[in-house]
Amino acid sequence: MKTKYPPIAKISRPTTSGVVTRTRVVSLLDVARNQPIIWVSAPAGSGKTTLVTSYLDEHKLPCLWYQVDENDADIATFFYYMGLAAKRASPRNRASLPLLTPEYLQGITTFTRRYFDSLYGRFSQPFTLVFDNYQTVPADSDFHGIIRDGLSAIPDGINVIVISREPPPPVFARLRASNRLSFIGWDEIRFDLEETKSLILSKRQDSLPDAFLEDLHKKTEGWAAGVVLMLERMKSGENDPEVLHHCTREEVFHYFAGELFEKAGRETQDFLLASALLPSMTAEEAQGLTGNNASAAILAALNRNHFFTERHFSAHSVYQYHPLFREFLLARAEDTLPPAQLLELRRNTAALLERSGRPEPAAELMCKIGDWPALTRLINTCAQAFIAQGRTRTLEGWLRSFPEGYGEHFPWLEYWLGACRLPFSPLESQHHFERAFELFGKENNPSGQFLAWAGKADSIYYAWSDFTSLDRWFVLFDELLQRQPVFPSVEIEVIVSNSVFGALLYRNPVHAKLVFWEARLDALLHTITDSRLRITMGSNLINYYVWVGDFAKAARLIDTLRASVHARDIPPLVLLMWNGMVAIFHWEVCNFEGCRKTVAESLKTAETMGIHILDMILLSHGTYGALSAGELSSGADLLDQIKSLMSYARWVDIAHYHYLAGWEAALREDIPRALDHAQVSLSITEKSGVLFPQALSHAAMAQLLITLKQYNEASRSILMARRIGHGMKSSIIETMCLLAEARLALDQNDEIKCLVTLREAFALGKSQGHVNYPWWQPKVMARLCAKALEAGIEAEYVQQLVRKRHLLPPASQMTLENWPWPLKIYTLSRFELVRDGEPVRFSGKVQQKPLALLKALIAFGGADVAEEQVTDVLWPDVDGDLAHRSFEVTVHRLRKLIGHEKAIQLQDRRLTLDISLCWVDVRALGILLEKADAAWKSINESPICLAEAVRLSEKAVAMYRGHFLPGDSAHSWVLSTRERLRSKFLRLIVKLGTHREQAKQWESAAEVFQKGLEVDGLAEEFYQHLMVCYQQVGRRSEAIAVYNRCRSLLSSTLGIVPSTETENLYQSLKNGR
Repeated sequence: MKTKYPPIAKISRPTTSGVVTRTRVVSLLDVARNQPIIWVSAPAGSGKTTLVTSYLDEHKLPCLWYQVDENDADIATFFYYMGLAAKRASPRNRASLPLLTPEYLQGITTFTRRYFDSLYGRFSQPFTLVFDNYQTVPADSDFHGIIRDGLSAIPDGINVIVISREPPPPVFARLRASNRLSFIGWDEIRFDLEETKSLILSKRQDSLPDAFLEDLHKKTEGWAAGVVLMLERMKSGENDPEVLHHCTREEVFHYFAGELFEKAGRETQDFLLASALLPSMTAEEAQGLTGNNASAAILAALNRNHFFTERHFSAHSVYQYHPLFREFLLARAEDTLPPAQLLELRRNTAALLERSGRPEPAAELMCKIGDWPALTRLINTCAQAFIAQGRTRTLEGWLRSFPEGYGEHFPWLEYWLGACRLPFSPLESQHHFERAFELFGKENNPSGQFLAWAGKADSIYYAWSDFTSLDRWFVLFDELLQRQPVFPSVEIEVIVSNSVFGALLYRNPVHAKLVFWEARLDALLHTITDSRLRITMGSNLINYYVWVGDFAKAARLIDTLRASVHARDIPPLVLLMWNGMVAIFHWEVCNFEGCRKTVAESLKTAETMGIHILDMILLSHGTYGALSAGELSSGADLLDQIKSLMSYARWVDIAHYHYLAGWEAALREDIPRALDHAQVSLSITEKSGVLFPQALSHAAMAQLLITLKQYNEASRSILMARRIGHGMKSSIIETMCLLAEARLALDQNDEIKCLVTLREAFALGKSQGHVNYPWWQPKVMARLCAKALEAGIEAEYVQQLVRKRHLLPPASQMTLENWPWPLKIYTLSRFELVRDGEPVRFSGKVQQKPLALLKALIAFGGADVAEEQVTDVLWPDVDGDLAHRSFEVTVHRLRKLIGHEKAIQLQDRRLTLDISLCWVDVRALGILLEKADAAWKSINESPICLAEAVRLSEKAVAMYRGHFLPGDSAHSWVLSTRERLRSKFLRLIVKLGTHREQAKQWESAAEVFQKGLEVDGLAEEFYQHLMVCYQQVGRRSEAIAVYNRCRSLLSSTLGIVPSTETENLYQSLKNGR
C-alpha cells in the first residue's frame, strides 16, 4: 500500500503560539541538557508537549519529533515510521534507514544500536530527538528495551527528550544510575502561582482578584488543563473549582469538557464527535467526514485558542486533538450517538483513513465495528508492503481478528497469514499456504494457486528439515500447469520459477524438468531489473552449477551479477546470501584464501548488522575451505562455532555439521569418530529427503568403509551416490564415485579395473576443470594421482591437480619421475636442476660452490649428512671455524639458488634433502635397485613376485641413463658413489637379461644386455649373452659383429683377448652351429 503522504502528526512537532514563558522550567531543561536523555513526566494535560515545543522554538533547536502510539508495540512499525521521520528531518540524506525485517531479529540489539548510530549521524549538532506520548506503549512491550538500547550511545551534541505520563520503565534503570538520564517530574512541571497567573492573563483580557487566583492555583495544583477548563467555564459565569478536589484529573477533564461541550452549538458538537474518530486530520479530511464546511475555521479556532488542539508543521495544516480531549469526545460519541449513526460514522472514518494511506487506524476501526469485507480489502491492499517492511506482527494481528471460519471464503487471508508466519514458524505457515492453495482452486484463481504453491515450497525450504512432503506438491504443480500453462504475469512467473527450481534442486535434482527450470530461471534473471531478486535467483543457480560441477557457468553468472551486488538498495541479508554462494564457489575452484576472506568478511558483516540466520551456513562454507586447505585447527574451531548453534538447528543443518565433523575426523585419521559422524549425516539426509547431501554422505561413507576394508558395503555406498549423481548429471558426484571405485579396486589389487576407472575419472575431471571435491582426502588423492601418472593417465591434468593441491607423493612412489616435484635433480649422465618444471640455468663462478655442496650432499646419500663430511671434501684445507662459516654461507646460497628453501634442511649440523619436495634420479634409482633385488630373491614365493621383480628391474634399467656425475670424475667421493651404483646396476642387468633368456624372450633379452654394454662396454659377459640372443633369433651376422666389437675393445683398452668361452661362442657362430 502506497501512502499518499506520511502520517504528519506522528512525525512532526506541534506548532506553538501565545505560549506562556516559563523561565523556571526552561532553566531546568537547560541544566538537564548536560545529560543526553531528558525524561519529562507529568499527568495528562500538564503542558509537557507545549513546554518542550516552546523550548525548542525559543532555542531554535532542530529536532526530530516522534509521537509514540500503541502501534509502536510492533517494533518493526516503530523502525518503519522512524525511518520516515528521519527522512523528513534530513531530506538531503538520500540513504534510507533499514527496515526491521525478520533476519535482524536474532541480533535485534545490534540492529538497534546500528540503526540509532546511523540516525544520529544524519543530523548536524546540536540536535534533539523527541519521543512524545511515550506511555501509550504497553509496559510489557519489547519497545522499551529497543529504546533503551538506542539511547545507550547518544553522541555529544544530541539530546533525547522523552515526554510521558509515566516515569521511566525499569529497563532504563542503568541509564539513570550512570547519570545519563535527567528526570523532570510533576513537581517541576506543574505551574507555580506566578506561572498560573501568567497563563490566566494570556487567556483573559480582564484581571481577576489575587485571592481568587491563589485559590484557583491551589485547587488546580498547577495542572494546566484544569486552569484552562476553569477559565472556559468562567466564560459562562461558573467559577466554582470545588469539583477539582473530588475526582481524578481525567474525570475532572471529562466533567468540565462535558459542561463546555454542552454549551457549544449542535453543529460544532457533531463536528467534534465525528472528527474525534480521526487520530489526526487536515481540514479537508474533517470536512469530508463531517460535511461541515466550517471545518477549517473550527480547527483553526480551537488551535488558536489553545483549546486542546495541536497543529503540526507541514505543507498541509494537520490537526490533532489532545489525548484527553479526544478520549472525552470518543466517550461522548459512544454514549450519545445512535448505534447506527456511530457505526456508519466509524465505517466512513475507516474508509477515509484507508484512502489517505493510514492503514493502522483504519484497521483498528474496521475490527471495532466488524467490517470484515473492508478489512479484507485493506489487508489485500497493504499486506505485501507490510511484509516487506517487516511489520508482520501488525498484519498478523489484523488477520487473527477475523471471526473463526471467516477465512474459509477468502483464501488471500490464509495466504497472507502463511506469509506472516513463514520467517518465524515455517511449519505453521505450511498449513496456511496449503489451505490457501485449496481455496484458490475452488475459486479457479490460478494466480493465487501459483503463489500459494510457491509459498508452500518456500516454507518447506525455510523449515530446512523434511523435504519429502514436496513430492505431493510436485504432482499438484504439474496438474496446475496443465490447467494453466501460461503464468498470469511475469511477476508470478519469476516468484514461482525460483521456488520450483529451488524445490527440485533440493528434493529431486534428478527430475527431468530441472534443466528446463534452470534455463527458464536463467532467462528470467536476464530480463528483470530488481537487483535483490536477481541476486536471489542467481544464488539459486550458482548453487546448482556448483553441485553439478559446471564452474564455467557459475563464474559467468557471478561476473554477470557483480554490478547488481553493488547496487545501493541491496539488503544485507541478500548480500550475505550472495557472499555465501561466492565463498562456496571460491572453495570449489581451490581459491581457499578467497573463501576464507569472503566468509570472514560476511561473518563480520553479520555481527555488525545483527543478522545471524545465515551464520551456520557461512561457518560451514568456512569449514569447507579450512579442511580442504589442510588447516585442521581452523576447521575444528569453525566446527565448534557451528556446534554452539546446534540447539535450534534444523535437520539439514544437523546433518551438514556431522558431515563436516566426520570429514575433519577422517583427516585426523580418527576413523571410528569419522564413521559415527558420517552415519548420523547419512541417516538424517535420508530422513529429510535432500538428495545431493545424501549423495555426499554416501560417498563419504564409501571412503571410510574402504579404509575399514568393508569392501562390499563400500561398493553399495558408491552405487547409491553414483545413482544420484548420474541422475542429476553432476560431474562432481560422478568423479567422486569413480575415484572411490578406483581406490577400491587398487586396495583389492584389481589393477585393470583401477586403471580403467582412473582413466574415466580423470578424463571427466579434466573436461570439467575439477580441482576439488567435498571430503577431499589428500593422501588418498595423492595415491590415486601417483597411480595415474605411473600409468600415463591424463598426465598433464593430474600434474596440474597435484601442484594445485600441493599433494605430497606417497611413500611408495618416491621413484615416480613424472610426479610434479617442485625440484628435480638429474645426476645420471648429466647434472641438471629442474624447478617447477623448468630447467635452472647456471652461470658464473659464484654458483659453483653451492652446486658442489649439492652434489656432495647427493653423493653422500642425501639424508642426515654430517657437516664435517661435507666440509672435508669441499674445504679440505680450511680450519674448523672458517669451514663452518663457509658451510653455512654456502647452504644459504644453495637455498636461494634452487628457489625452494625447505628443500634443504639443516638440523643439528646435518643436511638433508626433503624427499617430499625434491626428487633425485640417483636416489630413485637406488630405491628401485633395492626393491628389485628384494623381489628377485622372492621370485620362488609367487608369480606376483616375479612379475614385480621384472617390472621394477625394467624401471631401473630405463632410469639408468648414464654414469653418476660424469663431469666430476676428479672427485673420489663421486667415483665411489658412481662405482657402487654401476656395480648394482650391472648385477640387475644380469638378473633381468637371464630371466628373459630363460623365458626365451630373446629380443627383449638382447635389449637388456645392450643396455648393460652402454653402461659398461668392457663387461665381456654381456657380449656373450648378446651373441647368444642374436644367434637364437637367427641374426648370425649381428652376433659376429658383437664378437668383433668385444675383441677390438678388449684389445685397445685392456690389451687382452676374449676369454675361451667367448671364442667358443664365436666359433660356433662362424661354423653355423
